[in-house]
Amino acid sequence: MKKAYHITSFTHYTAILELSPDFG
Repeated sequence: MKKAYHITSFTHYTAILELSPDFG
C-alpha cells in the first residue's frame, strides 16, 4: 500500500511539473 501510494504521488508530481510552464 505504502509503495503504491508513493508511486502514485510521484506520478502526480511529475504530471504537475510537465503541466507547469514554470518548470518547463
